[in-house]
This record gives sequence, structure tokens and C-alpha cells, in this order.
Amino acid sequence: MKKTIFERNLVAWEQRFPENSVEINKKWNEYQNKKNKELQILPQVSGDESIILKVCQKGRELFLGGKRGNKALIDLWLEGLEEIQPFTFFYIVGLGNPEYIKALDEKYDKNVQILIYEPCIDIFYNVLENIDISTILKSERTILFFVDGINDKLINYSLGQLITAENFSYIKTFILPNYEKLFTTKTLNFVKMVRRKCDTEKVGINTSIRFANVNAENILCNAKYVIKGYKTRQFVDVIPRNIPAIIVAAGPSLNKNILELKKAKGRAFIIAVDTAIKPLLNAGIIPDMYAVVDGKKPLHLVQIDGAEKIPLLTSVSASHALLEYHKGMKVFYNEGYPIINKMFEINGKSFETVPCGGSVATSAFAFAYMIGLNRIILVGQDLALTGNKTHADGTFEEKANEIDTSDAIMVEGNEEKLVPTRSDFKIYLDWYNYFIKGCLDAGVDLHVINATEGGAKIDNTKIMRLKDAITQECTKEVNIQECMKKMSTVFDMTEQERASQYLKKIPEGLHSIKTTANELEKTYKKLQKITTAGNMDLRAYQKVLCRIKKLTKQVEKNKECYELISDSLKVADYILKSEQHLKVNSYEEEGKEIARQGLLYTQLLKQCAGLLEDLAEEQLKI
Repeated sequence: MKKTIFERNLVAWEQRFPENSVEINKKWNEYQNKKNKELQILPQVSGDESIILKVCQKGRELFLGGKRGNKALIDLWLEGLEEIQPFTFFYIVGLGNPEYIKALDEKYDKNVQILIYEPCIDIFYNVLENIDISTILKSERTILFFVDGINDKLINYSLGQLITAENFSYIKTFILPNYEKLFTTKTLNFVKMVRRKCDTEKVGINTSIRFANVNAENILCNAKYVIKGYKTRQFVDVIPRNIPAIIVAAGPSLNKNILELKKAKGRAFIIAVDTAIKPLLNAGIIPDMYAVVDGKKPLHLVQIDGAEKIPLLTSVSASHALLEYHKGMKVFYNEGYPIINKMFEINGKSFETVPCGGSVATSAFAFAYMIGLNRIILVGQDLALTGNKTHADGTFEEKANEIDTSDAIMVEGNEEKLVPTRSDFKIYLDWYNYFIKGCLDAGVDLHVINATEGGAKIDNTKIMRLKDAITQECTKEVNIQECMKKMSTVFDMTEQERASQYLKKIPEGLHSIKTTANELEKTYKKLQKITTAGNMDLRAYQKVLCRIKKLTKQVEKNKECYELISDSLKVADYILKSEQHLKVNSYEEEGKEIARQGLLYTQLLKQCAGLLEDLAEEQLKI
């Protein structure tokens, strides 16, 4: 007996997506039994005898395909697309006219991928009933389906996995005709979700590129401070566990309760973020420590009498101007930089890290947790644009300016149902939620009190007024400064000398890389010549590639120096990664592209190695 269209589609679906076939059948039965359907959907035969759907909604009729035929419209759409590279990913709103999907499937390389979001379950089942999509479901390419009411809850997670720094520039979004009119909000939300994820990846790339040029400079300038500095693990042995940590951020709500912190002094370990230093000191409150991790943090944000003597939790990649200004105890954590780790390795010392979370406040929180303080009070940690402001008064300006929050992301608030926030704050909020939940799920005895008195809600925290939190938690007296005096620098005198001698050799390593990069550049020019000469000599081509491979290994051999340089080559690295999917059709084209990218990379490598060599000569005369 011949199968119906629905049966053919269902069999193809079950073969392709066996994990959600049960849900498809369950929802199908619910759909059939639903008496009051929101939409009336009628299959129609178009002028070219293809099946299209007519949707009747609130007295209007909208067609999901051309009444005279689909082909002309789809051909026009395909002509309007720019050149599609392999590994392009189409994000499409709507399955109501599968001919668009079929056209993509037929025209483009199988590495082109497709994700379809159908915002209406009624349309989805009408398609399954009336339009044969079994050929789409049997396609060899990656095609993903998300249907509202069936598996739409997975969209956000899936986009997080699918959209990466390497591919976000290859994403194309397309909304099928009339979906914007029928499902305005759902369509807009999906497109925003895709755009937001792409923007997040772009911000990540831009942040890497933004800090690329300063990271190496900061590391070389700050390495000497590590030699006479301290590490986070040392605090485990000197800070008592029966006191709370108070993490003071500079969110707008800090204005409300900053003076309450005077009552906590000497009864808690008070750690401030850099932007909170001025408001605190102006209020007569000296924190036990403050934190700086930003490689481009402006010095003026912490330039206030007394700040230079307060113990500093910092990173070796933090602003070197700020670390030079600071004259007190510097406490470092491991960020994974080989040049710094080598100093610990040659002295037989461990160097611990903290899970930073992307911000100075999350770094301070993680530090408090890692040294064994299981009661943590958050202050000024709005993670939101409370009162349409980004920070408290006295941080960037004496009186914080209000900003437009009409396009802000909305999240659950501590005191309000919803509060506006921005994408970076949302990332930090998500980190807090993830980190605290992970601790609790693992059975860790962690108690976090959110005493911000405003801002975004952090899951698994107890919301309290700061006054009440201090009364409840700050019951033991403690002199944190006396506790810290029990610690010695991480390296003794002999170890400091050993680390100094190691750093003095860094300029030699950088010079060696510059010399090899010069040879590598000549070899890429030779490759360029071979690929443009006509009648390319394959043996010569392979020989040059082997030479390039050998020289590249030689460059990377000095791991500490190479990592220092490669961190400064984010621009070139991004170009190479983003172009790795570009299509080439011959050895000549491949060779030309390798030569072009190689010359770009080696020229930057040579230039960067030379600049860092000069900087290292100047900074590492210890």
C-alpha cells in the first residue's frame, strides 16, 4: 500500500532524528485533538502545481509561497545571495515553504549547513501532512530542525555550541515570506538570539585583538613584580575560616549602602574591585585588598592617596602602569603564561590559578572561595543597569551619568521583577549562576549572600540588606593585615636570583625567533614564486612546504617566547582561522593562498619579535 505524504515524512524523520520521534508523534496526537487552533491553515495548489500553504489569521490571508509558483521567487532569492563559501551556515526562520530548503540543498556544496526554526507547530504538522520533505530529511548535509513546542528549548544551547569565532562571519539568516507578519515576536527573538551569539563571539575576538598588543607588554613589564610577589595559595594558611569575605563591586547600588561597610571593617576580609577603590576611600573605608585584572585599566581610576599601599590581587597581564604605581603587596594567580610558569618550574614551586569568570569581581569572588572562605557577601554587584547607570557615583565620574536602556537585555532582579543589563554583565551573571550551582551540586558548603540591594538576581544566593548581613555574619574580630604579615614572598633570595637570570635570557629567545621568521618569510616568497610561474613544479612545491614546516617548528621550539609573541598576533591568527574554509580548486590556488597567508603571518611575527626584543631588553634588566 502506497504511503501517504505524512507517513513518508515521518519515516524519514524517525530515521534522521530518532531521539525526538516519540515527541513528534505525541505532539501530533495532541495537535489532531486540539479543537481551537490559533491559525487556520489550508493547502493550496500554486500556478506551477506545487503545494503552498495559506494561513488565515485574524481576518487576513497570508501565503507562505507564491500563488503563481515558487520557482521564480526562489531563483530571484538565490541570485541575490553573495558567493556562498563551504561551511556557510544558513539560519532560516520557517519551514512553511520547504522549496527554499530544497533549492539550497540542490545548489550548494554539502558542507553548507542549514538550521531551520519553525515558530508554529500547526504549520509544522501541515507541512508534514501536505508537502513531501523526505528528500530534505535524507540529505547528506547537516540540517537541523527546531520546532516551537517540540524542541525549541534546545535552541539557545545549540546556538552556543554551533556559533564560534571561526564561523560566525559565515552565518546567513533568512526569514521565509510572511513569517515576520505572522510571528513577529518569535521571529525577532530568534534572529536576535543568533545575532547576540555572533556579537558575543565578535566581542571575544575584538577583546583578544584589543588586548593582544598590550598583553605581551604588560607581561614583560610585570614579570619582575612576580619575583618579589606572593601567590593566592599562601592565603589558605593565614586567613581564618570563621570570618566572611565581602566582595565590593562598583555597581550603581553601592551608593545605597557603602557606609554600612564601616561596621564590617575588622570583622571580615573586605576585597574591593578596582573601580570601587575611590568611592570606598572617599567614604573613609580602607578595604583589606583590592583587585585589578584589566590589561587596559586606566590608572586614574585608582589614583587616590592610600590606594598604592593596599594589598593588590592582580594578574601578570594587568595594566603595567597601574602595577608600577602600586607599592604594596602584590598577589598573583596563574593565567597560563609559559614565561611566568617557567619561573616557578625552575624553582620547583607550584603556581595556582583561580577560575576568573571574565571580570575583576568574579576573580575576587573566586579568590575568596579558593582560599577557603565559604561565607561570601556581595555588595555593589548589580550586574545590571540599575537606575539606568553602569556604575556607582565616584567611579568614572563624580556623579554617574544615566544611559539609554531601551534596547537592553532584561533579566530577573533582586528588588524588581525585571532589570536591564548589557551583554558583558549578563556573561558575568551567568558565570555566578553556573559557579555557585556547581559548588552546591558538588556538596560544597558555600553560602553566598547578595547584599547589593538592587540589580540582577544571582541564583542560589540569599538576598539581604547589607546591614542585616553584617550583623548576622561579621561576628568575629580579625586583623587581616596582621594575618598577611605572616607570609613571606613566594621566592626566597636564592630563588629570586634564579628567576631573574632566567628572565634576562628572554631577549635572546626573541631575537632567535626574529631570525627564523626572516628565513620563513624568504621561504614563503619562494613558494609564491613557484605557484605563479606557470606549469608548477610539484616536487619543488612539496620541498618548500617541508622547509616551511621545519622552520615553523623551529619558531615554536622556544615555547615561552613564542607564546609571548603569538598572544600579540591575534589579528593574523583570526584571519587565518576565518579563512580556513575558503574554497580553492587547484594546487596552484592552494599554494598561492598558503603563501599569501604565510607572508602576512611571518611579516607580523618578525615585526612583533623585534618589538618585544627591544621591550624585554629594557624591562628585564633586573
